[in-house]
Amino acid sequence: AALAKETRTGEPVRFEFENNQACTGKIEFVSPEIHPVTGQVRILATVENPDSKLRPGTRGRLVALGKESPAKTSESAKTAK
Repeated sequence: AALAKETRTGEPVRFEFENNQACTGKIEFVSPEIHPVTGQVRILATVENPDSKLRPGTRGRLVALGKESPAKTSESAKTAK
């Protein structure tokens, strides 16, 4: 949750998924709400998918690269259905 406070829309991201593949994109939305039990924050990002390797429900890791800060990661990222 602390990292989400530092995350801003427009920041670059990398979505890493199966077999060491990755797509790049940017953050579109950061929810102001923090889940009271898990501490998770909803972050929506748009990533490029030129080779159509990503399918709905693909699980992976979203790495928020930030403009001037070290990478921040989310282990529970998945693509929209």
